[in-house]
Amino acid sequence: MKNKSLFGYPTVKKVIGGFRKKLFIYLSLAVILPASAQVSQRHLSLHMQERPLSEIMDAIENRTEYRFYYNNKLHDLQKPVSIHADNEPVQTILDKLFKPLKISYQIKGNDIILADPRHAAPSAAEKREHTVTGDVRNQKGEPLVGATVVIAGTTRGATTNAAGAFSIRGTMPMVLRVSYIGYQSAEVKVVSATAVSVVLEDEANEMDEVVVIGYGTVKKTDMTGSVTNIKMSDIQDAPVLSVDHALQGRIAGADIMSTTGEPGAPTSIRIRGTRSILASNEPLVVVDGVMDAISDLNDINSADIESISVLKDASSTAIYGSRGANGVIIVTTKKGRSSSGKPDITFKADIGFSQLPRKLDLMNGTEFALYRNDYAYFHSSLDDTTPLSQYTFPDPLSVGKCTDWVDEISRLGR
Repeated sequence: MKNKSLFGYPTVKKVIGGFRKKLFIYLSLAVILPASAQVSQRHLSLHMQERPLSEIMDAIENRTEYRFYYNNKLHDLQKPVSIHADNEPVQTILDKLFKPLKISYQIKGNDIILADPRHAAPSAAEKREHTVTGDVRNQKGEPLVGATVVIAGTTRGATTNAAGAFSIRGTMPMVLRVSYIGYQSAEVKVVSATAVSVVLEDEANEMDEVVVIGYGTVKKTDMTGSVTNIKMSDIQDAPVLSVDHALQGRIAGADIMSTTGEPGAPTSIRIRGTRSILASNEPLVVVDGVMDAISDLNDINSADIESISVLKDASSTAIYGSRGANGVIIVTTKKGRSSSGKPDITFKADIGFSQLPRKLDLMNGTEFALYRNDYAYFHSSLDDTTPLSQYTFPDPLSVGKCTDWVDEISRLGR
């Protein structure tokens, strides 16, 4: 018996059979299509030459379902790299990109997370504190007592004992900053818990920062008295013959004048005016701590002087008593060794020449004789009838040229 439709519609069995066939086709497509899309997205062909790493990652995101996650501070994002891949797995391409740059990555689903090992969290061993011991000495090997040792970036520190030794705890690696008064600070990087030996170098103070006074040295910024410090490097090229002349106009409140016009004559120095009518007003001169070592600044070679300090107020009286009432000039001479301990030898030589700007046109002997005869003729009773025997020089031509004293006393100086 043939199946007939009910009221013109297909039977229930026929409808159910057709629905089963369509449902099977739909489910088959739903399973096959994602699988094929997933396979096509996990294999990639990529050819890029000398392009920034970030641009290559953008290209991978545009062609696959993967997304990159990373810190903007990640190094090498703009570093140019090259990649050549023909239908290779994405993971193989990532290995080619990141392994040479030492960048680790992790794939979680469609997310690729990048990590910079240089910014990785420290391990438990690195977080553990270690005790670092050591000692601090100067260039001569002598221990420095009371030197400060601080871990850079922290407030943790220690001081050295009588033997110059110290002990401090911290996490590795650490940087120790060592400082001591009068020495240059030093930084030492410590990567293991071993003994550390630190040698500090002497701090060479510039002369414009340190002023020599009667009882030692002090920083110029800490000075409260009236002290003037002169560096010889500022006046060594001055065209003068003595130190006192070079100091003229360089010391406030000091009048430096030559006593006579004679070359090499001593000068008179008045610091803040004249104090006495009968007594001496000259200041006290101290050379390397020795009072009255010289009587005048001309007695010392300017090339041997390191610096000159002038005490002008009551501090000079407090240190030197009544002898410093007129002020004190403290002269510090150069030393034979530099701050490094090696011999310091300097040599200075001067050479030049001098000559007269012009030679005076003087009369010779005959011209002078004629001049004297003419003078006698116009200033006496002599006339044309006076015989030559009554003139000063009866025979002027016989006198000759005589001696040219300008040529005798002058010559080219060498």
